[in-house]
Amino acid sequence: MPLTALLSSAPDLPQAVIDALPMQLAVVDHDGTILRTNAAWMGFAAENGAPEGTDFVGVNYLHVCRASAHSSEDAAATAAALREVLEGDRAHFVLEYPCHTPRAMRWFELHLTPLEYAEGRGALVAHIDVTARKLAEQRLDQLAHHDELTGLPNVRQLRARLDEAVGTPGTALLLFDLDRFKDVNDTDGHLVGDRVLQAVGAIVHEVALVPGAFCARQGGDEFAMLVPAGTTSTLAGHAEGLRLALRRGLARVATTHAVTASVGATPIVAGETATDAIARADAALYRAKAAGGDRAVVDPATAPE
Repeated sequence: MPLTALLSSAPDLPQAVIDALPMQLAVVDHDGTILRTNAAWMGFAAENGAPEGTDFVGVNYLHVCRASAHSSEDAAATAAALREVLEGDRAHFVLEYPCHTPRAMRWFELHLTPLEYAEGRGALVAHIDVTARKLAEQRLDQLAHHDELTGLPNVRQLRARLDEAVGTPGTALLLFDLDRFKDVNDTDGHLVGDRVLQAVGAIVHEVALVPGAFCARQGGDEFAMLVPAGTTSTLAGHAEGLRLALRRGLARVATTHAVTASVGATPIVAGETATDAIARADAALYRAKAAGGDRAVVDPATAPE
């Protein structure tokens, strides 16, 4: 049967077709007034407080966007783009926008497309739920920049922060690792070892030793922290505070061998490279470990007093 004959014999078919689509659809006329919506549009409206069955036919979508333009850049951009689509000055418009609720994070993609119909020119407005994609992107970004086990930034972020910190007055680098961590893995198993590492992440997050501090996991049981510290005594206080916080927090993790932390710290000097700062902090950490561990050592060679 020809399509025209099919449509003539089934006048409700066009509505049935758009009702079957999962995205929220509305047809607007040349002035922006809604002529038709689909079931998804009405369902979304009902979920957000509109009376059941409200179809919004007769509401001017363009006016609604303009009314919200003063408080929403997305609404302002939509209003401007819809006017251009309706005037024939734009072939297509796409805008991704957040639409969160107290219960869930949501994102949608708005599409505005010119539409020719018997009475003239209008536009098709489509809102497509892209939440699954956005959450997947966020997850990938989290994996790319954070350590999955501890939740701390990873070595990639650390390198970027170190590059920013080099030459910045008053920034210091602390390196720390865990004493007897290998014994825990060998005796209690790697699952317990993982719990120890997770505890380090929680301790760093909870303690918030220094406003503006940045802590990352380098790998294994090795971690690094950047802190603002203008003097040797201030840096020594930060290093010792970190050591004590880790000692208290790690004591709450049940292990055969008591786990503590050794800390090596040094100020970052103007004109040096990140490698220079890491080498000095690593040397200080080595001295802390060689002295028996569970202590903080500061390399004060270039720190101002």
